[in-house]
Amino acid sequence: MVSGPTAPNMEETIALLRSESDALAEFLAGLEDEGWARQSACDAWTVADAAAHIAQGSQGSSNAITRAQNDNPAPPEGQRLLDAGDRASEPTAERAIAFSTGKQASELLQAYREGADLLVQTAEGLRPGDWEKPSFHRRGIIPIHENVTRRIQEIAIHGWDIRSAFDPASEISEAGAQEIATVAHRWLGVCFVPLEGGANARFRFDVSGPAAFQEDVVLEGDGFRIEPAGDAVPDVTFRANTSAYVLLVYGRLDISSGSTPVQLEIDGPLEKALLFTRSFQGY
Repeated sequence: MVSGPTAPNMEETIALLRSESDALAEFLAGLEDEGWARQSACDAWTVADAAAHIAQGSQGSSNAITRAQNDNPAPPEGQRLLDAGDRASEPTAERAIAFSTGKQASELLQAYREGADLLVQTAEGLRPGDWEKPSFHRRGIIPIHENVTRRIQEIAIHGWDIRSAFDPASEISEAGAQEIATVAHRWLGVCFVPLEGGANARFRFDVSGPAAFQEDVVLEGDGFRIEPAGDAVPDVTFRANTSAYVLLVYGRLDISSGSTPVQLEIDGPLEKALLFTRSFQGY
């Protein structure tokens, strides 16, 4: 998992996009009005806001992929590539809230379904020669296949934000978590916030499951690196299944008590473990 993402199988990835989209649509369809108003795992959003964000993102990614098919990876009108270090989380949160405000549950569900259907139909229209074409993403120009993977990431992560409001022990699907794990190292780069005065620690991830792996995240001063687990002794070992690994890396787990409702064990001093969640802040 240390190396960068290679092009995944196109048919399998698009099928996963459809299954993740459909599974969340089914969950949302079963919610009462009260459920849409619940606080999600994202501090700034209710369940309705999180669903609105996914719908907006699906529309945007569909547009970016269609443009890329026509050899146009430039930012669409009104958008731009983010500057390095620009998290852009506040305007993103505000757009989702503005979209969901005043809408009935049925309207939000329809918006989610329309966005998801458009995205899947766009992806299913891709040809093998399109898979590696450059496409716009606000965090950089990336191959179309990585744009699709990042949509799976968004649906799965924010889908968990929604589901965990009803079941804190809920998990990301194994297939979805494995796909997200292929791009997780890039996410660490996006969400890294150097601690004042710097920090030094070695965190080992011992991840179980069908695609088990071990890797180290090493804090050094005001930077970090990722490397395969070796002979170096870690300060903290996180033992997790693939879902819990993804949730920890994406800043979704509160480990301040030393335990979580998901499949994660922390071996090492808690104060050292907390350096990880303080250094890599999800949003």
